[in-house]
Amino acid sequence: MTETRVREIMIPGTKALFATEDEPVEKAINEFLSQPELHTLFIVDKHNKYKGAVKLHYILNWVKLKLGMEIVNRSSIRTADSLHAFEVVKLCQSQTIGDILSAAPEVKPDATLAEALRIMVLEQAIELPVVDNNGMFLGEIKLPQLLSKMLGDNKATGPVCETKA
Repeated sequence: MTETRVREIMIPGTKALFATEDEPVEKAINEFLSQPELHTLFIVDKHNKYKGAVKLHYILNWVKLKLGMEIVNRSSIRTADSLHAFEVVKLCQSQTIGDILSAAPEVKPDATLAEALRIMVLEQAIELPVVDNNGMFLGEIKLPQLLSKMLGDNKATGPVCETKA
C-alpha cells in the first residue's frame, strides 16, 4: 500500500458524482436520492475546478429547515456539536449548491494510498476528491476501494501489525 498511488484506483471524474456550484440545492437532493450509497457530492465551478463538497447530513438539515422541523435538539443547544446560528441562517437562505458547500479535504493523484487513508480517517470521509496541482477535479477515491486494495496488498506482504501473545 505504501507504493500504490491514488491515480491507480481513483474513479475518473467522468464517472464520479459532482455538480456545479450554481445549480439549485434540489439538484444535490436528486443526486443523493439517485445514489443512496453516496455521502458526499463534490462541487466544481464552470471550469471544473474543485470548490468544495456538500455532505448528506447538511442536505438533511436543509430539508428539515424547509419543512419547518428542528435541526438542533433543544437539550444539546449549548453543546459544541450543535449548529451555530450563522449556519442555520445560511441553510435557511440557501438557494444554490454553492450556498451550502463547505471546504473539504482533497488528495493529489500522486499521493500514496496510505496518505489518502490518513486524510480519510482524520476527516471521517468516505469519499475523497482527487485534484491536480491547479485544483482541477480529476475524480474521486472511495474508502471501500482503498481498503480493498490495502487488504489485497496485505495478503501478499503479510499483516501490517502483529499482536503479542
